[in-house]
Amino acid sequence: MSLKRKKTRWGAAVMVTEYLKEHGAEGEENAIAAHVIAKNLGLTGRALTKQIREERVAGNLICARHDNEGGYFMPVKTSEILKQRDMLEHGMNRRREVIEPFSCFLNGWELSKK
Repeated sequence: MSLKRKKTRWGAAVMVTEYLKEHGAEGEENAIAAHVIAKNLGLTGRALTKQIREERVAGNLICARHDNEGGYFMPVKTSEILKQRDMLEHGMNRRREVIEPFSCFLNGWELSKK
């Protein structure tokens, strides 16, 4: 199977978005496992993650299922969009907590260098 890398108005390819739509991954209950998507698109897991990030930045609402089943899907309900946004915000907050000690150290180091 070969999907053409369609471009959005922002220039990013919408390969995963199109794949999910063409394979009925609409709604959380129809999520497709990441390894299946990656295999079918000829991507590594990391390349898939990067591609999904690029498509999201371009405005495509690709949601991830965060349970034992996992997978990606296109949302069909506002509640799915809200859940995804909350999960992304939670991840940002956790990263912020990890970055803080590094910032504090550097701020102290910078002050002691003056």
